[in-house]
Amino acid sequence: MNPQDGSPAPQDPVAPVTPTPEAPIDYSNPNDLDFELSEEQEQKFVDEILKTGDYTTPAKEPEAPVAPVVEPVVAPVAPVEPPVEPVKPDEPVVLADPKTDDLWIEVEQTVVDDLGDETTKTVKLVYDPKDPGAFIPDDFTAKNTKQLADIMEAKADMAKLYGERQAEFDTAKAAEDQTGQEKAIIDGWNREIEDLVNAGILEAPKLKPTDQGYNEDPAVVKTEAVFKFMVEQNAKRVESGLSPIGSFGTAFTLYEKDAAVIAEAEAKKQADLDTKTAGAMVGGGSAASGGSPEPKAYVAGSHNNIWSVEVPDA
Repeated sequence: MNPQDGSPAPQDPVAPVTPTPEAPIDYSNPNDLDFELSEEQEQKFVDEILKTGDYTTPAKEPEAPVAPVVEPVVAPVAPVEPPVEPVKPDEPVVLADPKTDDLWIEVEQTVVDDLGDETTKTVKLVYDPKDPGAFIPDDFTAKNTKQLADIMEAKADMAKLYGERQAEFDTAKAAEDQTGQEKAIIDGWNREIEDLVNAGILEAPKLKPTDQGYNEDPAVVKTEAVFKFMVEQNAKRVESGLSPIGSFGTAFTLYEKDAAVIAEAEAKKQADLDTKTAGAMVGGGSAASGGSPEPKAYVAGSHNNIWSVEVPDA
């Protein structure tokens, strides 16, 4: 302190302290234990060894370009079609006779032997539609009236069941016979049509039955017209008591004849109409019909003869 004014006495300036540079650590012998490492020195030592410290990472060598993976082109394999088995013709269905193997019953019968001893045995009574009377054997004796009534009732039930089966069989048999007859008739018609085609009398279809527009084929249309004609004529013949037409060839001949008659009648009708029209114009009658231009009026003495009269087309 200054004794004069009591202020603090000035102090001498302190020279700056220069830090002593740290001596480099000799890492040449890491096993030398005569020195101690601080935590920072130890970390730096580890970083330099493991190359994980703060240092410049050497540039990586450029990786070689990876060639693109090219998928192999696999040609599509055509599907293998299974072998086509030939179509076998339908085998005819053979109708079985009405079933009869379940038409029987079993009953008990008491039999007395020569010594008078009674024994009971089971007897099988079989119903035979061809011999219904043999259902009860001659040596069979019913135990009582009720058993006999039950046996007769069972026989009646089996006879009814067989009758129903026989009726079903007869119906199926008739249908089978009719189908066979119809098939035979159709086969005959097909042969007749083939003969007419081969002879050049009937035109053959240009299309197949599976082709589009087959029903519009002129040959098919004409064949259908013949069948329609056959149906119409048969309906008239049956009403008149005549036998129906069964041959396609006969129906075709009558159809052609009928068509010719109709065509001839139409031609005659047209010819008569043309004659009438021409006569009407010559005689000063009514004008021709049908939208034709009206003919010039006939003036007496204006033509030398009838052939010079103008006649419009019909």
